[in-house]
Amino acid sequence: MNGLVGKQLTHSLSPLIHNYFGYPNYQLIETQNIAAFLQQKNFEMVNITIPYKEMVLPFLDVIDPLAKEIGAVNTIIHKNNQLYGYNTDYIGLLSALDSLHLSLKNQRVVITGNGGMAKCAHILCLHEHAYSIHHLVRTKKDHFDVSFDEIASLQQTTVLIQTTPVGMYPMLNETLPFSLHQFPHLIGMIETIYNPYRTDLLIQASQLRIPSTNGLHQLVVQAKQARELADQRIIPQELITKVLQTVRKVTLNVVLIGLPMSGKSSIGKLLATRWNKSWIDTDQAIEEIQHQTIDEIFDLLGEQSFRQMELDYALSIQHLKNTIISTGGGMIEQIPLINALKRNGILIYLEKQPVQTKGLDMTGRPLLKFPEAMFKLHEKRAPLYQKHADIIINANQPYEQILREIEEKFDEITRFRRS
Repeated sequence: MNGLVGKQLTHSLSPLIHNYFGYPNYQLIETQNIAAFLQQKNFEMVNITIPYKEMVLPFLDVIDPLAKEIGAVNTIIHKNNQLYGYNTDYIGLLSALDSLHLSLKNQRVVITGNGGMAKCAHILCLHEHAYSIHHLVRTKKDHFDVSFDEIASLQQTTVLIQTTPVGMYPMLNETLPFSLHQFPHLIGMIETIYNPYRTDLLIQASQLRIPSTNGLHQLVVQAKQARELADQRIIPQELITKVLQTVRKVTLNVVLIGLPMSGKSSIGKLLATRWNKSWIDTDQAIEEIQHQTIDEIFDLLGEQSFRQMELDYALSIQHLKNTIISTGGGMIEQIPLINALKRNGILIYLEKQPVQTKGLDMTGRPLLKFPEAMFKLHEKRAPLYQKHADIIINANQPYEQILREIEEKFDEITRFRRS
């Protein structure tokens, strides 16, 4: 038996990743008693995750020197009735730094948390000759710990490594008690969370144009090394890029944004069919939930009530994956809503010139009752679409060409995307 051992694992992508590395029977093993599990020795290789990376140490017969130095193990191999412990998170974290072309040498590094992954990051910083290392924590335990109340003392930080589970699925709306604005000299950030694809912190980093990456790269690389240790074989390095892209393609949502009548619903349905993804039209979904048409909601309850329904619905689907989401045109005006859709989604702006609506059927488009309304909406919303989009597509062309461009740019972004 091979698998991942932890307390709550429904969020894990590890089985998918190990399948791509040639092991289709990788399992998720939830346990409340790690000691009993290890003592049974009923496995060949297991990866260890929260909260057991440090707790497993007393049960191991042999601990790799690097894992011993870190004080945390994430890979255990059962061989000759003995348990061997390794830390492959180290090489995964180092590879994630390399993907950002970021060296820790002479950097002022802040690590959030003090768990197993934080210890791994700390040793990596020492090995890479960081100028200073501090841990940002709620409760100080060591001389290098700094409490959140003392964050002002860390303004000179240049690299942030976020190792806590804050914001990880299913607690998507949890946030750390600080902002990246408090680190004005930041040149890079790594977050070890990979579900969701983008936490609030990664969204902030993107907005501030700080090079950053989530935990997926680290996860794939550490899985590769774990498989190599377990199987005594070398996996080609180029397979990392292929696995990263494949996992992104089969998990990420595509969120179509743009003006009314820009083709979001039609393109969404076509994409869902081509890519074998689910499809959601947010306006249709809200109508089904409310048992009212959009026009009826506006007439009876008003626009403000409808906007709240949009926000509530976006929050309710922010955990979804592998879905095409065609949004209502006004969703772009609510930042919390857009951030919810960014959690697991790539936002694609279908940029289309506004059209004269006189004589057209405007059913379900209550803000377009007047011929000039589309132009006013374009003036108001176009800058927001451009600001929040990951990809911009010219929608003033045939659908087939639009689909081809979306496929090309999505392929590129999933191959090279950092956050």
